[in-house]
Amino acid sequence: MNRFVLLLGLALTFSLPSIIHAQASDRLNGEAQAALDRGFAAAERSDWTQALAEFTEAQKLAPTNPIILFNLGLAHSNLGNDIAAIVWFHAYIAAEPTAANAPKVRLTIASLEANAKAKEKDIFDAAIKAANKLKSDLNASDLGRVVGDLAEYAGEAGYSQGFDAIANIEPTLRQDAADIYWYEYAKTQAQDGDVDGARKSLGKVSDISSFMVLRFQYSENGQKPPPPPRQDAEDAFWDDRAGGAYGNEKVDIRYDPWNVDFQSLCKIVSLIRDAKMQKQALWRIKDFLGAYNQWLGASSSKIWVSFAQNDVTPSPQLDKTLQGVAPNRIPRELASTASFHYGRVLLRIHALDKRLSNHVGHGSEGGEVSLCGQTL
Repeated sequence: MNRFVLLLGLALTFSLPSIIHAQASDRLNGEAQAALDRGFAAAERSDWTQALAEFTEAQKLAPTNPIILFNLGLAHSNLGNDIAAIVWFHAYIAAEPTAANAPKVRLTIASLEANAKAKEKDIFDAAIKAANKLKSDLNASDLGRVVGDLAEYAGEAGYSQGFDAIANIEPTLRQDAADIYWYEYAKTQAQDGDVDGARKSLGKVSDISSFMVLRFQYSENGQKPPPPPRQDAEDAFWDDRAGGAYGNEKVDIRYDPWNVDFQSLCKIVSLIRDAKMQKQALWRIKDFLGAYNQWLGASSSKIWVSFAQNDVTPSPQLDKTLQGVAPNRIPRELASTASFHYGRVLLRIHALDKRLSNHVGHGSEGGEVSLCGQTL
């Protein structure tokens, strides 16, 4: 029997289940249930702003309750906050992957992504149109800056379909725009764990020496992963790294525990000449992987909730975003908005979904474990 209280899917592209009242055993306690009920009442009268406020209050009191997670997604979707709705619906699916309405919610996520991509395109198109309109009024230096800005934000967002239009603003700057685009896209790919894709994109940059490769998000010694959403894990994530002397240089191992290459990692550890430092490096890897896996395995729903709370902002109002902005800055502000609020965050959502789906834990937080051929 479906135990969830689900609101009627108003303003969505297809219907979601109508209201089903929860059994008494499924009701929340005290203030959380009161806030949830107020949210239901607001939603029934299509006051989605108030409904969102009430559901948000309920979620603070019951952070991973699936009823609340679903209705947060529903409220955001009815307010046009596509990205926020996508993440809250992901949190709901993670909490109840076998729920009766899960297939419909997944279809809703796909529909919301299509809406978000359409909005991203519209904003980039407006940025390109503004740049073309400004072109005759800009000197060569300022025009190069405008084209470079658009290429940079398109690269960060992985907005490949708009590259030709950006490059065609000024054909003499096409190669510069391409270099900027592929470099920024490579950084985005590396940050999201697609190191092979990042290497291929970086290979399309014509003059790599003109870029600060040291700023790149991975090294040949390993990958620097993105910080996890939770601060308590983030501290360990950045602080715990394996290092030791290799010849006259320092070997600094940085890796992504979602997709760690243990063969390469162990090879690097084996290059540490000092036995004590080598053992210390292995212990750091073991302890860190254990702590991270414990966090990651606790609840993927919690990870999505943290992502929604910390990495997603409400959909921007472009008229307010551009208020008071100088005309020669409008293309940059538009492109930045498209990248930050839509393209970039969608890429991060896909990366997180893939990692959580494919993650296989390594190590443990305690006890004896074999790592790199040694027992710790």
